[in-house]
Amino acid sequence: MHFSAYQVIVLKVVDGAETLPDDCGSKLKDSNGAKRENLNFYIAAEIQYNTVYQKSWGFTVGDDKTYEGYVNKALERGEEYVIFQRAVTRDNSVSKSIQFRFIELMYVSTWKKHIFAQQERD
Repeated sequence: MHFSAYQVIVLKVVDGAETLPDDCGSKLKDSNGAKRENLNFYIAAEIQYNTVYQKSWGFTVGDDKTYEGYVNKALERGEEYVIFQRAVTRDNSVSKSIQFRFIELMYVSTWKKHIFAQQERD
């Protein structure tokens, strides 16, 4: 199966919950949509597969930049986040997610704390 892109998913830890809900796939939104619907998880970015395939890549979570229409909003100081990625494939404009994969649990303790998620080619 050919992947079209990878999505970076950010989950803000609330009440100790560090996993995405089982039905998160149907609820995933960009950061603005998640805020409107009072969700603690959102798509922070979409990285096209050809970018990832060409070389290893670094990604800064919370840099306030836009990636394929998704705003990678700044993270809140003093909060914990879990970062996931999922592979996405598109066929005739229909998107299908393949899997979610845990990347990192992080605690944002300073004003501009960012992590880098490294993806290796398969």
